[in-house]
Amino acid sequence: MKFFKKSLLIVCSLFLLSGCGIWDIVPLNLRFVVTNEKGENLLDENIEGNILGQTIKATFRGTEYILKKPGDISTKYYMPTFDGFVVEEGINGAEALFGELDGTENIIDEDFVIDWGDGRQDTVNINYKFKMLFGRPHIKMKFSHNGISQESSTITIVH
Repeated sequence: MKFFKKSLLIVCSLFLLSGCGIWDIVPLNLRFVVTNEKGENLLDENIEGNILGQTIKATFRGTEYILKKPGDISTKYYMPTFDGFVVEEGINGAEALFGELDGTENIIDEDFVIDWGDGRQDTVNINYKFKMLFGRPHIKMKFSHNGISQESSTITIVH
């Protein structure tokens, strides 16, 4: 019986200690709120003059992604997955989302270029650095839109 108690104590201790260094890293998503001069959301299908009828493309790392409209993607579970470039409902209403990108992968000085299908382009420069520091994840992010520094990975574009 003593052996069993000691073994159980050792196994439980190892289990508890091994769990201390496990971290869930949030994937990187770029979000775009696209409005007109009046502040109307141009990705909302209910807004007259929306841009959902245009072929909107984005290029990242040499790969082109066509913006998928609402309802093009459906799933019954949540797992981090790369969906490409999609319109989805966000905090600001309809938003264009690019992701999910691996939150542990460094993205240094890379451009994400959106071609709006009407001759206009927008460029988002991404600097995303991940490293473990003293057993904890440390992330530095910098984004710029057409050369102007941004506060976050959610970027408002006036089209």
